[in-house]
Amino acid sequence: MLTGDTQQRETAVDCVVREIREETGLKVQIDYLVGNYFRSLHNDQQAIFKVTPLNKKTIVSGPETKQIAYFPINRLPKNMVALRRRQILDTFHGRRQLEYTQKECRLSFYAEKIIRRIFKLG
Repeated sequence: MLTGDTQQRETAVDCVVREIREETGLKVQIDYLVGNYFRSLHNDQQAIFKVTPLNKKTIVSGPETKQIAYFPINRLPKNMVALRRRQILDTFHGRRQLEYTQKECRLSFYAEKIIRRIFKLG
């Protein structure tokens, strides 16, 4: 990823630290890579890291953040981004270096694409 006027390459770790700070206000230390998660039909790859916050103050809101909340592991929200529940549970259980590919149903994938086009969601 290129950043700033100097066009220097940003490492994945630097990107994670920066994004968390921008979106939450938290300064963090990267502990380890939990895993790489793939959804091949969606051409989606996510690298998930376990981090430790170095401060406790979060932002109230921001350009990418409406609200920040903490949830008990047994009361995670029902409507989350694809794979997020699995990623949270893998992190909670201390898993590392996973390579996970979600099995996707082609029919559901194409139905989702049609719905997105109808409602112009992306």
